[in-house]
Amino acid sequence: MWMGCRGMMQGIIGQQEGLEDFQPASFTQRQLAQAVEIADGGKFSLEANIIKTTLFGRDQYLYGYNSQIPGPMLRVKQGSKIYVDFKNSIDQPTTVHWHGIRLQNKFDGVPNVTQPEVQPGGSFTYELDFPDEGIYWYHPHVREEVQQERGLYGVIMAEPAEEGYYNKADKEEVVVLDDVLLDRNGNLYPFGKNFTNFAIMGRFGNQPLINGKESYTTTVKAGQVLRLFFLNTANVRPFNISIAGVKMKMVGSDSGKFEHSFFADSFIISPSERYIVEVAFEKPGKYTILNVNPFSSYRLGEIIVDGSPSEFLTDFLQLGNNTEISEGIEPYKKYFGLPPDFEYRLNVDIPGAMMGMGMMMEHDEDGIEWEDTMFGMNLLSTNENLEWRIIDSQTGKWNMNATREVSAGKPIKIRLNNTKVSVHPMQHPIHLHGARFLVLEKDGVKNDNLAWKDTVLVPVGSTVDILTYFPNKGEWMMHCHIAEHLGSGMMTSFKAV
Repeated sequence: MWMGCRGMMQGIIGQQEGLEDFQPASFTQRQLAQAVEIADGGKFSLEANIIKTTLFGRDQYLYGYNSQIPGPMLRVKQGSKIYVDFKNSIDQPTTVHWHGIRLQNKFDGVPNVTQPEVQPGGSFTYELDFPDEGIYWYHPHVREEVQQERGLYGVIMAEPAEEGYYNKADKEEVVVLDDVLLDRNGNLYPFGKNFTNFAIMGRFGNQPLINGKESYTTTVKAGQVLRLFFLNTANVRPFNISIAGVKMKMVGSDSGKFEHSFFADSFIISPSERYIVEVAFEKPGKYTILNVNPFSSYRLGEIIVDGSPSEFLTDFLQLGNNTEISEGIEPYKKYFGLPPDFEYRLNVDIPGAMMGMGMMMEHDEDGIEWEDTMFGMNLLSTNENLEWRIIDSQTGKWNMNATREVSAGKPIKIRLNNTKVSVHPMQHPIHLHGARFLVLEKDGVKNDNLAWKDTVLVPVGSTVDILTYFPNKGEWMMHCHIAEHLGSGMMTSFKAV
């Protein structure tokens, strides 16, 4: 253990004294989630509220945008600009980060970097540009491990300007994956008032949610094509998604399509990643959406297929080459073989830790820690007794002391190495603000099916190379999207000039 018994007892006493007791005096009732279409130049009002709702049989006080969980789905056209008037009606300062959008720096929603915190009762107007198609989302960037876990997240669908960009589908659904950690009484496990708890592994939930609810069901006809847009908003949990009895056609990721669609039995989606999936069902019946990992299996929802069995869709069985994606990537290929401009190591610093602790970790052979297998130790770890680090291998500096200057618009290659020999080796979903990137290779194996992304999962012991550029000037964050790792320091930045 990295704490002696005395230190652990002091940690328990200190944490019990420092845990919040969230009993708000005023709140709203949870509203049904809505989708809103916003035209180019349009305005929308967004409010962060404290809400009261029933979850897993208990009354819970949560947060919601416009009293909804998820918040309103914003539907916009690629190439448009919209304005969002935001009001903060929760009990904490907050901001809104527009995840994955290549927008002006002053509207990126990073406190004390791009804007001041929006205080309770305060407001801020965001101007959002949408140069890219894809599925994006919005969430806080203040005490993310608290505010996002309580329900502050929402989806943005940037519909492609190109007619017929996607294959024909009979129905589209957005599937927002999440989980929550409940205590033995069924209440949301308390957060630290002024510190981040569960800092070593992150707050793994013990109850899954889809679209902010306890269960999910959708219905299609036999022979129809269903397109699913998946988003993972969990604090830490990676999901391994499958649909029992069917193959999934993998169409795209964060910011649009793959170069080539392909079939998969399952796919791993880490926090903040998105995947676009198409499915078709030859026969009627009930098809279960599953999350399966080496430690646990969760039933997340089901797809009900009705109608008479029909001839299976031959078009669905065809895999396509998306030449427009490949052609858009072509100008960047001259940078693929160059050495990295920047190299970073991902690690944790725990003063006084025993280096043998890493032998206790429960990541699988693919370098992913799927569940919290050491709850007590995880609970006692806070941002006050450890620091997660993004370390610049060239300068030795880490986190916000490792900020680098780059030229706006100039492609750069970044290498991310997730240290295997560590006090606690763990996967990290690394997110880059204000830019999209190509994942060029992992562990020396070149990626032969590229898609534009803004988050990449770096498993334990792996090295990943990405190619990116910042189209807009300003300071842009790069951080781990495990909320508790971010709350424990794991972020750095690039200043695009």
